[in-house]
Amino acid sequence: ETTQESQTTEQKETTAFATTTVNIRSSDSEQADKVGKIINGEKVTVLEQRANGWAKVLYDGTEGYVSMDYLQIAETVDESEILGQVTAETNLNVRSAPSETAEKIGIITGGDSVDLIEDVDGWCKIS
Repeated sequence: ETTQESQTTEQKETTAFATTTVNIRSSDSEQADKVGKIINGEKVTVLEQRANGWAKVLYDGTEGYVSMDYLQIAETVDESEILGQVTAETNLNVRSAPSETAEKIGIITGGDSVDLIEDVDGWCKIS
């Protein structure tokens, strides 16, 4: 018999980005009912990561489950590393590396603010 404890690997709330458009499910199974959808590149709150490869998420007011195969956890940063906050003037792509050809892992909506970690050669590392 499996207990809730053995299914959960981490309950610390984190941020992730959808690596493709993916369905949110009512439970941690591909056969579970669809209760929502996360658009490719959108930011999602991961409430819990399970040992079976699924995550309990909160996205746009909808709570449900998504396979971790379709999420990329955002890097955590120590507050002492933050140089300041910047606000996007327009919608911006978040990339995995400082290159226009690097994998797109998220989107910052115009008007949203993010923490600036590093600014080198016109590329900003953000949190």
